[in-house]
Amino acid sequence: MPRVRNRDLLPTAVKYRLTEIYDPSDKTYKFRDNDGNAVFTINPETGTVTFGSAITFDTAMTFTGQVTFNGLVRGLWPETEYILASETNDGFFTGNDTYEFTGPAANQYVTVRMNGNEIDTDVFEVFFEAVMGPDTGTALNVRLYNVTTAAAVTGSEIASSTSGGWARTRSSAITLAAGVNEYAVQMKRGAAANFPSMGKASIIIRLKSL
Repeated sequence: MPRVRNRDLLPTAVKYRLTEIYDPSDKTYKFRDNDGNAVFTINPETGTVTFGSAITFDTAMTFTGQVTFNGLVRGLWPETEYILASETNDGFFTGNDTYEFTGPAANQYVTVRMNGNEIDTDVFEVFFEAVMGPDTGTALNVRLYNVTTAAAVTGSEIASSTSGGWARTRSSAITLAAGVNEYAVQMKRGAAANFPSMGKASIIIRLKSL
């Protein structure tokens, strides 16, 4: 009987592994987990790669060609804005010395509903920002308000300068409440004189380290 060597077995082993990867039913190559489920599939005819479940990239990636995402891909947007108030003409004016809601009319403020549990604070950070303008030396104070809990969001209060035109100001990082809550913007003047204004206010969620 001839002696069987490792090199004689290698072609058979390689052929077996390739048979497991190639799926003749749809002419694709499937990489499977221990349970036989396709982790991702390569279709050489269409040039597409399909993932069988949610995936996480834990290393740097570089795309040199055109990349199209047809579904929701979390974490690819460096910054997302949720607008609470926007007025492109003269802005929202206030003559109040205490905080009031900002909206198109009295008691018609705009709210944004957000779930704090869905924000991965290891990856994202949250800010409040506004475009504000003073009036003859009087600054504007603006803050984010949690309508659901009837409380201002800690650390969200920002103020305009006392001179110059409209300028964007962003708070330090803030923490949104756990669960689903509705948020609105409130503003007041910094001194009992004149009518400072605000052109826009937003909640900003961005990737950390940007």
